[in-house]
Amino acid sequence: MRGAKCALSVTQEQQEALEGLARSLDRREADRARTILWSVDGQTGEMIGRRIGMRADGVRRLRHLFVVGGVEALRARPRTGRPGAKGVAALACATAILSEPSETIWTLPRLKAEIARRCGIAISLSRLSILLRKKGASPGVGHGTRSGAARMETPSSARASG
Repeated sequence: MRGAKCALSVTQEQQEALEGLARSLDRREADRARTILWSVDGQTGEMIGRRIGMRADGVRRLRHLFVVGGVEALRARPRTGRPGAKGVAALACATAILSEPSETIWTLPRLKAEIARRCGIAISLSRLSILLRKKGASPGVGHGTRSGAARMETPSSARASG
């Protein structure tokens, strides 16, 4: 039965919900929805697995979840357990730093170093980036940050135009 195609079908309403979920900002949700959409298009579990970096039995598990629970079964659920206090503290510190008037152009590495200096919190650049995106904040936005046009100018073109 290796490489057999899945006989999965969806209603028009499910199709629209899956297409919406496939555009989710949560990559796991989007991959789950794409898995079902590609299954409906006749792709095998092995083909889909190679495409999104999943084993074929994982694709079969997602198909089963969909058949049993519909589109809702593919959505991400809140994580169990206590939220990480370190991330909350780092985000609070970063928010305070970014809200202060400053001529500093905040990049993630500069912000990470300032959080460590002021608050004594060591956090990775990737985790800091995730926390800021979830909150809607970002270094490089706000006071002391050059405009997009200024970032695109080279030092020689800035002198020529000034």
